[in-house]
Amino acid sequence: MQTYEESTRVKRLDAVMNKALDVSGLTFTEQDLSECFGSIKTQFGPSMSRLFSNMLVKLRSNIEASYKDICIRHDLDDRLLALENVKYADTGNVSVAETVNSSAEQLKRMEAEQLRAALQAISAETASLQTRTSKLCTQMAYELAQAAEERQKLQG
Repeated sequence: MQTYEESTRVKRLDAVMNKALDVSGLTFTEQDLSECFGSIKTQFGPSMSRLFSNMLVKLRSNIEASYKDICIRHDLDDRLLALENVKYADTGNVSVAETVNSSAEQLKRMEAEQLRAALQAISAETASLQTRTSKLCTQMAYELAQAAEERQKLQG
């Protein structure tokens, strides 16, 4: 099981990782994007910054989820190791049952977080597809109006 000192170190490591992710996301300028992405930047124009920011948000979310997963797995490994070291006579110990229950709850919370993240990704994709569909409908309506206008010219 984690000692207080290990828990404090993990919390400090977590704070350092979050700060590093925050700082790394803020360091990119338009010039950096132009240098790194060159022809792609000219293709996407001013929306490149937004696309890059969205990519960084997704990347950060994935990093945080992976980091939490690693921490939970490490904690679970520690708890399972502690269970292995418990003697057979101590199996009625309440702390062992609490350890197992706590680990199961953490795994359920981790799974729930992963499902929430998946739902958010689906929601974002749905919104993107709705925007694309709306643009295509507008474009089709414009093209139909142009075709009708051309037909009027040809008939009249």
